[in-house]
Amino acid sequence: MNGLDKPQNLLSDFFDAAFVNQIELVPFDAWDELTARVSERAGTMPVAMLIGDCNPSVPHHWIREQVKEQKVDYFKMSFLDNPEIIEQGSDRLREFKIEFSNNPSKELLKKIEDLFTDSGLRRVEKLKNLDGLRFKRGFLGEWSSGEGLVFDEFEPETHVVDMSIMPNWKRYLSVDWGYRNPASVIWWAQMPDDRLYAYKEIYKTGLTKPDLLRLVLANCDRYDKIRYAAVDSADQDGVEQLRRAGFRVNEPKKDRSAQIDSLKERLKKDKTGQPSLAFLRDRLVHPPDESLKEDYRPTEITDEFLGLSYVEKRKGTRRDDEDVVGDNHGVDGTSYLVQSLKGGRSIGSGRVIHGSVRMR
Repeated sequence: MNGLDKPQNLLSDFFDAAFVNQIELVPFDAWDELTARVSERAGTMPVAMLIGDCNPSVPHHWIREQVKEQKVDYFKMSFLDNPEIIEQGSDRLREFKIEFSNNPSKELLKKIEDLFTDSGLRRVEKLKNLDGLRFKRGFLGEWSSGEGLVFDEFEPETHVVDMSIMPNWKRYLSVDWGYRNPASVIWWAQMPDDRLYAYKEIYKTGLTKPDLLRLVLANCDRYDKIRYAAVDSADQDGVEQLRRAGFRVNEPKKDRSAQIDSLKERLKKDKTGQPSLAFLRDRLVHPPDESLKEDYRPTEITDEFLGLSYVEKRKGTRRDDEDVVGDNHGVDGTSYLVQSLKGGRSIGSGRVIHGSVRMR
């Protein structure tokens, strides 16, 4: 038995085989170090083997990236593969798994109810009643986001869309500064019915504020008649630089719990089945940030929605950003805009000229 909290402790060891439980909780550096230790150098088995099991986590997790690069073999399993839930090995079950994979309907389970154990049948009934991403994970066995999501309303199939932005829709920016952490700037279009669509995005590390503003200006076209940029009121240097660049600025009052709640409300689907906050596919105005990819971190805001989770460390039900773990740079910027649209501080001076902003 070995812990992986200090992978450097493995440097003098070699193993014929190793099994890691819940590898989604293990950082890539630890897995990478262990890969070097599990080799035929140990000399007992003819083939060295490193194995692990995991629960589904965020889509950009290093496990998924390793699978894409064909460095790891990945095997998907669901409740239908659990011998505590259903008897394994019968031809009926094998045939059913094929049918179920093509049409994963809850109603199909009636065909094999006699194969379930008593406790398994009760467990499956609970799985059938899950919603959204949790249903996909628990019932379908798909790789989706983990437990304790802040924004469990977010579903890529619903919130990432292909559509055209009309020239007459109102335009805004949301801004969250960064350097070591990514800076986030998102162009938003607001429909007459108040739906918001993110149609351009910067999500990049290593940008000073002047560099970021130059990149923003370079990507504003004649249709981008920005009404104002919503930004963190605590960063007055950033506010002033935006104004100097010609943008009007809105500085909403900061209330973390209210910001999370307002985003969750916009992510919910209305009677038409559509949310009031969505994201166009392929929004990035630059290639995905390589340093973020190498660290298996989000490369755009939608990755953040699928990764932010709560830390259960406080009593009661009131939660704020101090209870949240994960990258939230784009989410913060978006919350500033959503809060500003609800009303708040007045808009400062700035000049918007034919959709592009001119430096003073």
